[in-house]
Formats: sequence, C-alpha cells, structure tokens
Amino acid sequence: MRTCIYCRNPKIESEFSLEHVIPQCLGGALAPDVFKTRDVCKKCNNDLGLFVDASFEKSWFVSTQLQENARLQFNPAHPKALPLVCMGPCELKVPALKTEEVCESWLGPFGEQIYWLRPADENLYWYNGGNPRTTKTIESRAYFLFSINSVKNFGLTC
Repeated sequence: MRTCIYCRNPKIESEFSLEHVIPQCLGGALAPDVFKTRDVCKKCNNDLGLFVDASFEKSWFVSTQLQENARLQFNPAHPKALPLVCMGPCELKVPALKTEEVCESWLGPFGEQIYWLRPADENLYWYNGGNPRTTKTIESRAYFLFSINSVKNFGLTC
C-alpha cells in the first residue's frame, strides 16, 4: 500500500499512474523524469488533468499561444495535428440542431472553422468542449469549413 500525494489515501499499487508535474500541454511529456511522479492515484491524476490542466489549456490566452507555437514548429514532412481554439458557444442555427444540444465554434490554426454540436451539460455549461469525463463517449457531430492558408502546401489545412 502506498499513499497518494494529493488525496493522502492509501491505495494499492495498481491504482497509481504517471503524473506530469508540468502539464503535457506545456511539454510535460518531454520534460525530464525529475518532473514526473508515480505517487498519484488515477482518480486524482484524472481530476487534475480534466479540471485543472484542461481548463488552463482551454483559456483563450494559453490556447492561442500553444497554437502559435505549434504552427511555428510545424514540419510538413512530418505533419502532426495542430490545436484548435474554442471561441465558445455560438447562436448559429446549424442543420438538425436539437434543443438538448449546444453548438460551439472552434478555429483551426489556419483559419478553418469548426462547428461542434454536442449534448448540453447543465452542470458544466461553462466548460468548453462539454463534460471532460463523458465527452469522448457521447455521440456528437461537427461541421468543418476549410480554408487555404498556403497555396504552396494545401496539406496544412487538411
């Protein structure tokens, strides 16, 4: 039995997970091992990631800076997904929007517009992207409006 450094509860070994002291969105996955610990239980680690790191990452200032950094480091020879910026809920009347859904507007790194239709969550209405615990398991849909930022490399938008 070990004790979680956050909740201070004793847990069995299988209940612990890797915690990035520096959030992954700020390069924590690339940080030296001295900035990582396995003394955090999975529940505390998930709660911190979902409600602290994720909300920090989704702030307009931070997400804009992360997006700009990603664009500067983009390598067309080895393309990787670039982050989106949430502009928040919008009043756009998209096709088949249900009364229990919300439409969020997101911007891509090269001006792409994404309208994400997802279930509204009254408990976490303020949280961009919906409830982080359930958003990946609930069906949603999105509309993409592409733009071309570079005639030399159309693949950047894709």
